[in-house]
Amino acid sequence: MLEERVKAEYALDVMFEPSPYQAARWISGERADLEAFVEKYRPQMSEDVDGAPVFLGKSVWEIGYVQEKNPKVRFSAAKERVG
Repeated sequence: MLEERVKAEYALDVMFEPSPYQAARWISGERADLEAFVEKYRPQMSEDVDGAPVFLGKSVWEIGYVQEKNPKVRFSAAKERVG
């Protein structure tokens, strides 16, 4: 398993825990709308490798619900990388 491989290759003790999140969406929109959204959903926010904001949902249904309640924020299942 991955735990044994990390221990063997890097001499690190690790423990993996399940995540409560099953889906993620990149979000975009006007700055003020994004700031308000990020503040409201701070525990479910993250950033990708480029620093773009990502909303983490416990289910696809939850993402749809949050999207419906926040029509000024755009949700994307994929993101084009530039560069």
